[in-house]
Amino acid sequence: MLAGDEIREAPEKQKLPQELRARDLAAMSVLIVLYFLCVNSVQTGTLETFSYWLIGLCFLLPSAYVSRWLSVHLSFHGGHYIWIRKLGGLRWGEITGAFTCLYGVFVILTILQGALILITDFEPHWFDNPLTLYCAQMFLVLFCAALALVPLRYLKHMLLLGAGLYISLFLAVGAAGMWWLWQGHPFHATWPVWHGWPSIRQHIGIYGIVMWAFMGVDWPFIMGKEVCDDNDEARMRTGRFIWWACALIFVAYVIATFGVLVVVPYEHVEAFDAMLLAVQNSFGPQAGALFLILLGFCQIAISIAVFLVCSRMLIFMAYDRLLPRGIGRLSWKGAPFASVLTLALLCGLIFSLIYVPLYSFSSPSAWIALPGKIVNVVLQALAAVIWSMATLLLYGLLIWTCITRPRAFLRLRERQRRVPWRIMGRVLGVTVVGVLTTLLGGILVLTSSWIPHLLSPSHWTFTIASFTGVVLLLGWLGAELPRQWRLTYDLHAKNDYARTLRSQLQKAYDEKIILAQRQQALLQERDTLFRQHAQLAVTDPVTGLPNHRALMNALDELLAQSRERGETCALLFIDLDSFKHVNDTWGHQAGDFFLHEVGENLRQAVSPQAVVGRYGGEEFVVIAPNISLLQAGELAEHVRVQLQQALHAWSPNEHSPPVYVRLTASTGVVLYPFHGANRGTLLEAADRLMYQAKQGGRNCVRIAGLDTGALSSPVTHTGPVASMASLQTHALLGLLMVKDPQLYEQGQRIASLAVMVARNMQSAGSMVLVTRLTAMLHDIGMLALADTCPLRQEANATDLCKHTAYGKAIVAEAGDIFSLVAPAIEAHHARWDGLGYPHGLCGEAIPLAARIVAVVDAYDTLCLCSTARSETAICQKLVSCAGTRFDPAVIRAFLQVLQTQQRTTDADLEAIVLPQSQREPSE
Repeated sequence: MLAGDEIREAPEKQKLPQELRARDLAAMSVLIVLYFLCVNSVQTGTLETFSYWLIGLCFLLPSAYVSRWLSVHLSFHGGHYIWIRKLGGLRWGEITGAFTCLYGVFVILTILQGALILITDFEPHWFDNPLTLYCAQMFLVLFCAALALVPLRYLKHMLLLGAGLYISLFLAVGAAGMWWLWQGHPFHATWPVWHGWPSIRQHIGIYGIVMWAFMGVDWPFIMGKEVCDDNDEARMRTGRFIWWACALIFVAYVIATFGVLVVVPYEHVEAFDAMLLAVQNSFGPQAGALFLILLGFCQIAISIAVFLVCSRMLIFMAYDRLLPRGIGRLSWKGAPFASVLTLALLCGLIFSLIYVPLYSFSSPSAWIALPGKIVNVVLQALAAVIWSMATLLLYGLLIWTCITRPRAFLRLRERQRRVPWRIMGRVLGVTVVGVLTTLLGGILVLTSSWIPHLLSPSHWTFTIASFTGVVLLLGWLGAELPRQWRLTYDLHAKNDYARTLRSQLQKAYDEKIILAQRQQALLQERDTLFRQHAQLAVTDPVTGLPNHRALMNALDELLAQSRERGETCALLFIDLDSFKHVNDTWGHQAGDFFLHEVGENLRQAVSPQAVVGRYGGEEFVVIAPNISLLQAGELAEHVRVQLQQALHAWSPNEHSPPVYVRLTASTGVVLYPFHGANRGTLLEAADRLMYQAKQGGRNCVRIAGLDTGALSSPVTHTGPVASMASLQTHALLGLLMVKDPQLYEQGQRIASLAVMVARNMQSAGSMVLVTRLTAMLHDIGMLALADTCPLRQEANATDLCKHTAYGKAIVAEAGDIFSLVAPAIEAHHARWDGLGYPHGLCGEAIPLAARIVAVVDAYDTLCLCSTARSETAICQKLVSCAGTRFDPAVIRAFLQVLQTQQRTTDADLEAIVLPQSQREPSE
């Protein structure tokens, strides 16, 4: 990972508009690099001048190659700042950003100062004192800054036009030389003559000027984020603009140099207006005036281009929080107004610091003779030194990274497993050449005076070194002080925010506690109201009992539960007798009072497991789950007696004597599933029986299909109340209850336990019903045995063994589901080992219902006959017969049912041990 990869950009970053293309970047590179005064400064009066431009390629080409390579492998945007930040870290990036901005400031001041010098040559009286020149310079800086705020979509066309005109001016100078020779004028340049080392020392400083002339070719990469191409591949193609720019720049310098050498005499070559003189001497004064106007426009375009690039540099530094974040703010059109204004103020400050002391060291005669030239040349030299330092820093970090961490930034293809050292070697070689040429050029700028007739080499070196130190100090202060101020400001802001947040959190915490308490109270109140409303929704307001809807829901739930468990469910339909007379005599207020009293009597008369509610009017319903028909009749009779015995006293007010009323009721009783399989049929049957009770004289109970003597009159027909199977079951149970109540009670007693065992063994619903019927009717054959032997005690063993066959014959006659019950009744005395009767069935051949009933019947018999024996002992007795008499699986299910019913404790069950051969595989 590169050193700058961990740097995060500010979250408030605004997106720069993407408006540029390759041609726009090439135009900006041409504007920034080409400088007309450099053509004059490199003249030696001989054709060896061209050799210096060729030597300058040793600086230009490495700079272009390294910049292009870094734009591909590091970042296409940000230029030197982003590259050095990624290679060396944020601190080195901060230094590079300061160098870049200072270089841009010097370029802007140099360009504008050069324009003023050209104007001064033609109109000397315009700037005849330093104050006027200073004001003119400040005006041009502000004017260019204002133009740099124009949206980029419009400004790029102006820059493209300026670059085209600027190249045309250089070509015009070359054309002036060609025209000069065509007209037969003499060739002012001479062939070079070798004079040894003194000649080399005399002109070696020109290389520093050439290096200055080629600086800044890679600056457009700073604006890489504003390129229109969205993908990386397209941007890589866009980066080829640098080669076109290098070609145009080199050709323009060479052609202009040829024109100046041909047309302008050597004694006028070093004048600031040498290119203008070449055009004017060849094409006339009008052409010279046009050349001057176009050159002024191009100088403005150059300054705008530098403003744009340096403003983006300030934006990047603001994004990295090296400068105040406000500098990175954009206008609604995407123009960087804050960074452009900051750069304009920096130009004014640096020009003021250089302008005033520099003229105090120069002689008045020099100032009068060449106004502003000293400032211009010093600014050029300072810019060259500053950018040389930034370039050397980039080259040094690149060499260090290539040697120590070559994989850190090189984008390798998937098939490449090793670093291509051929590419790395080429990059290192070009970079080393760039280091040597840049270092040589920087030294020559410091040691060789560009204006020896005004400043001697020693004064030149002292002046450039002093101003370089001052500028670097100002650059460091300009970057460090805002950063320190911002850090301090951020620290104070965070502390204030932390204190404010702490107080807000404390206040919010206190409010939260209060709100939580209030919320808890509201929740409790809401729950109370909800329960009250829910209770009111299902409660009859007169009696306080469940209303019709709640009663029907409870009936559906109990019927579903009984259907799932294979149990019965009784329904009592109660109607008060002659209650209309009560309402007609004492009013509905009295009727509501008596209904409430009846509701209380019903609530007290039934068990907690039963559900009692008001069906409607003076009708009530009692639902009693898991009871027999006999028990349902006894419950109905108990309710009837309680209502009959209750004496209700009502008084309309405190002063009126009470009215005593005794109420009676008629009741119809039905039993699920024998008299109906759903709510509708049960209610219809119970209602029918209730009306029969009304017709039978009131104050009585009618039970569907059962003659109970004292309880009710017989009912011979219940219509479509029950199916044929339920009627047959009811008939068999009635027969068993009448003939032998003891056997009936035993069957009812073991039926529920047998059903739970069957359900525990995951039996189907039909098997649960077969098991229930088998348990209730398993000894029905004893009735036939009683007819042949009235005293059961006197019957021998052979006769007793026949009761299973009698039972099968009795039940089989009923058909339907009893065809499954009959084999189970016949085999309920069969043994698991095959020693039972009547047919010696064994193992799985014995019906499951018979195996379950055998275990439950034995348990019931042991409980009745061994009152002193504990539950554990009884269970151990059954377990001892597992595998011989009983099915081991049924024994396990039976023990689990007993534990569920809490008839035995875990300790008791731990003492019951199955034989090793009968345990489950998991045990």
